[in-house]
Amino acid sequence: MTLHKRLAIDEREHLFLGFNASMREQYPMLAKSPHCLLQLVFDPAREFNNRVEQGARAFGYWKIALSVADLKIAHGKLPAKGVPVNDPFQVPDVAYLCHFEDPDGYCIELIQHRFEQNQTDLAPDDRFALGTPTSFSLITCRVRDPQQSIAFYENHLGLRLVSKQTVAHRGFTLYFLSCDADSPPCSDIEDIGIREWLWQRPYALLELQHVWGTENEPDGYYDSDQTSGFRSFGLLSETLATSIHGRTNHAVFNCPSMVIKDPDGYSVEVLKLDRN
Repeated sequence: MTLHKRLAIDEREHLFLGFNASMREQYPMLAKSPHCLLQLVFDPAREFNNRVEQGARAFGYWKIALSVADLKIAHGKLPAKGVPVNDPFQVPDVAYLCHFEDPDGYCIELIQHRFEQNQTDLAPDDRFALGTPTSFSLITCRVRDPQQSIAFYENHLGLRLVSKQTVAHRGFTLYFLSCDADSPPCSDIEDIGIREWLWQRPYALLELQHVWGTENEPDGYYDSDQTSGFRSFGLLSETLATSIHGRTNHAVFNCPSMVIKDPDGYSVEVLKLDRN
């Protein structure tokens, strides 16, 4: 990733990182990629005694994922950089992936474009830190009522549900929402054939994980505020701030942006897109 911008806001330091676009002409997959950034916030006034326990089920925020063309190449690059990483594994009919942690203990997932059994070995390209073109694939949060959450993101924010993936042996279902007008190769969002298409998208997706039974837990909730280290999603829009007014009672206006709370309490920051 490349540091695109560094801002000081209210004594906090905001760092905006994204993948270098210098290879877009050589790689058509990257040429149409919308700009997606990871924002890191350093607050010197806050003290933390322990690293974030990202695997804890009480935390709603789970991980970010990066998509790579060849996971074996990417996986081999990390130990050489001093980054411990677990062995790649194929989640049946879902994805070929692996996990590692950043210095604060946040989980990062690498997802290969194709299932393990469908992969053709590629030659590493040393122009990329992970050996092949890399995209910001998705961010994952857990939700208690998936239908309520999907309705919120579709009706109020204009996202589209493009894939539903049931992982029965682990007791959860995954829902993937997109801001892009790109259409899946199949109208059946549960079709397995959509999944490799999904991991090859050059833009970021929102992944909602529903752990079965959480919707029935009395007084149950996910920790969705900054105690888990997660701050907000961010969306850029030219017209959304106007169109959403009056359609939801979740909005708190804060020009030049507004913050919307989703049904689980996650913050979605809508920022005005300035093309000047």
